Amino acid sequence: LVPPGACKASQVRDELPSKNAKQDDSLQREQLPMWFKAVREMSNPVQSAYLQTLLLTGARRRELAALKWEDVDFQWLKMTIRDKVEGERIIPLTPYVAHLLLALKAKNEAQPTVRWLRTLEKRNESWKPSEWVFSSKLAANGQLVDPTPGHKRALKAAGLPDITLHGLRRSFGTLAEWTEAPAGVIAQI
Repeated sequence: LVPPGACKASQVRDELPSKNAKQDDSLQREQLPMWFKAVREMSNPVQSAYLQTLLLTGARRRELAALKWEDVDFQWLKMTIRDKVEGERIIPLTPYVAHLLLALKAKNEAQPTVRWLRTLEKRNESWKPSEWVFSSKLAANGQLVDPTPGHKRALKAAGLPDITLHGLRRSFGTLAEWTEAPAGVIAQI
């Protein structure tokens, strides 16, 4: 439906994003301690765990946000991510990521405060644990919606440059190369 050459006009080209990959949108090895310290100190444990898991798995932000408890296998240390390319993929659940997710699971299954129960009563709702790993009580669908503001605050607190959530995915690839892991393994994860 779009005529050939529609994007060749300079007015259109000026409005379209660049085709070049972002070069400065990833964490460097030397920045990791500052980033982890700032993210671990976040007041929201769900966002903190989400950001750390995003970096450590290389998942896309929406893939990880859509993770449900049924997709996490603590026994065999793996998780199934709904992939926008291949449908789904199974990735290993490292001990540290498992630790982060187990803490969220315990928080998710804990009985809520009396104050929260009263809020639910007013809405004619009852309490049950969330199906989402990265849940949010305030979101309409119950899952984490936008962790970007929290991530920006953590970056600022650490004195780091602005890095997008997709930049954490880029960081995974860059840092995995530094560990000299085989490129095929990195691509599969």
